[in-house]
Amino acid sequence: MKKSIFINASMITAKPTGVGIYNIELLKKLLPKLVKENIDFIVYCYHPKLVEKFIDKDKIRILSLGPLLDKILLRFLSVHRILWNLFVLRKAAAGYAIIYALATYGPLNCKKQIITVHDLIALQFPQQHKFQFLYFKFIVPIILYNSAKVIAISDFTAKEITKHFPKIKQEKIEVIKNGVDHILDQSNAVSDDLVDKITHHKPFCLMVGASYYHKNAKTLLKVAKILEPNNIQFVVAGRPSLYYKSLMADAKNQQLKNVFFMDYVDEATLSSFYKKAALHIYISLYEGFGFPPAEAAFYGTKTIISNHPALLEIYADRFPSVEPENAMLVANLIKQNCFPIAKDAQVYHALESMYNWEKTSVKVYELLTNAIIFIQKK
Repeated sequence: MKKSIFINASMITAKPTGVGIYNIELLKKLLPKLVKENIDFIVYCYHPKLVEKFIDKDKIRILSLGPLLDKILLRFLSVHRILWNLFVLRKAAAGYAIIYALATYGPLNCKKQIITVHDLIALQFPQQHKFQFLYFKFIVPIILYNSAKVIAISDFTAKEITKHFPKIKQEKIEVIKNGVDHILDQSNAVSDDLVDKITHHKPFCLMVGASYYHKNAKTLLKVAKILEPNNIQFVVAGRPSLYYKSLMADAKNQQLKNVFFMDYVDEATLSSFYKKAALHIYISLYEGFGFPPAEAAFYGTKTIISNHPALLEIYADRFPSVEPENAMLVANLIKQNCFPIAKDAQVYHALESMYNWEKTSVKVYELLTNAIIFIQKK
C-alpha cells in the first residue's frame, strides 16, 4: 500500500473555536509537506471553505450521513460527528494507509489510526457535557486503546490520559504541543470601532470563551462586583449557551453596570479586544493548553491565569497566576496589574519561539510517516 493519509478534521466547522482553530492552523503547515513529499491524502471536515484557502478543493470532502440524517442531525453537530466517526469513517478511509484524527474522534476498532487528545474536560465536568461525558467515559478509551498512536497537546493532557485510561500504555502517547502564532494572520484586520462602542473608551479587562462552567466566569462576576467602585470594566466574550445566558441573567440581577457581554466574534474582531484590553483574565478551572493568553500576548496584553497545571506548564512564570475561585485574590491581582496599562510584546516572542505551528507540523509529519512505515511492516 502506498503512503497515504485519511485526515479526519471533523472539528473544522463554520465557527471554529479552540480545537477547530488547532485543526486549521496545523493543516496549513502540514498539508504542503504532504504535497511536497508526494504523499496522497484526503481531508474530511464540515466547512471546506476554511481549508480551500490553502489546499486544492479536490482534496477536501464534507462529512455526511446522507441527505436525510444530515438534515435532521446537523443541528446537533456533536451527535452527527460521533455517528459519522463510528459508522462511516472506516468505509470512507478504505484504501488509505493510515487515519489521522486531529481530535478525539474515530472508529472503535481501528489499529491504523492516530488520535489527538486535547483535554478530558468532559470527564472532569460531567454535568457540563452530559452527552460528551458518556462518549469520553465509554467510547474514547476503546478508540485510544486500539489506535496506533495518541497525540497529547501538553504534558498535563498526557498525564490525564494515563490517569483516566490506565490501560493506555505511556509509550503509545506522544506529546506534541500547539503553536500560538496563528494570531499573526489577524494582525492586519483589527478595527477598534466595536471596542470603543462597547467600552466608551474606558479601561477594561477581557475574558474570552466564557460559554462553559469550567471557564469560571461566575467568579469573574464576583470580581466585577468587588471592583465596581474602582471603575474597572469587564468585557466577556463567548458563544450562546445555557451557561452563558445564565451569566447574563446573573449580571442583570446583580445590576452590574461594569460587565458587557458579546456573542461569538470572529478572530479579527476578537483581536481588536485583545489589543485594547488593559488585562486579559483567564482563570479557567481546566485546560489542555489554552490559546487565549498567547493570543493576548501578541498585542502586548498581560494575562492573569489560574494556577491550573496546564496553564502553568505552558506559560510558566510569564504571567501572574492565582487560585481561580478566590474572587478577592483575583480582584486584588487585577488592581495590582491593571494600572498603569503597560503593553509588552516580549512575552509573545518568547512563547512563539517555543510554540509555533511549523514546529508542531514537523513533529506530526514525522509521527505520521513513521506510523505508516510501522503499520505497513506489520
